[in-house]
Amino acid sequence: MAKFSVQYFSKTRKQRIRSDLVLFGEPDLLIDNGVEERAPRLRTWPVNFSLDADRLEIAGNVGLNASRVIVEWRKFQDHALAKACKYADWDAAWRNWARTAVEGWKGQQKPQPEPPRRSVP
Repeated sequence: MAKFSVQYFSKTRKQRIRSDLVLFGEPDLLIDNGVEERAPRLRTWPVNFSLDADRLEIAGNVGLNASRVIVEWRKFQDHALAKACKYADWDAAWRNWARTAVEGWKGQQKPQPEPPRRSVP
């Protein structure tokens, strides 16, 4: 018997609905207990949200070197404060920012074309 949870948002009540589903066990193929949960609250930049050891490790795991982490952290903070970004999970937002920074660099590291050669008369 396989059991897993599915989460979806109710558009009318703005709440997240959690359903525990049971497959292939009982005569009924699908059992839904319909437990309702509130959607996570979106928050602006948290007061105590800083570049600590865990966030440094996250950035290192995605491929940022130590000097680049500080630059990207400042860019992330400036962007979030300037745009008044609201996230339910600020650590997830930082992971996404760090991954995007690394992927952007990979795209920019294209080989430069050689300059045109002059023909000698």
